Amino acid sequence: MTGPFFVDTDVLVEVFSHMDVVRLDVDDVLAAIDLHRLHELSIWDALVVRAALLSGCRTLYTEDLQDGRRFESLQVVNPFREVDAPAGP
Repeated sequence: MTGPFFVDTDVLVEVFSHMDVVRLDVDDVLAAIDLHRLHELSIWDALVVRAALLSGCRTLYTEDLQDGRRFESLQVVNPFREVDAPAGP
């Protein structure tokens, strides 16, 4: 199969096999709920932030959170922000 939307699944599995998987346990879900309440995040965004913090990420690239926002050691960066536009607070 070919075309502009064709994805070679063997290549994807190979790429993904080299990535670390962050598994959240009950304590992590509870910590995400705290993030959700404290920072007024959606529960899904809070889970992503918790997983990023747990894995030791320093930068989280997302357009779903405020550019420039910090969560402990984690910095949020919007990869679609215009270069000349100022970052968030």
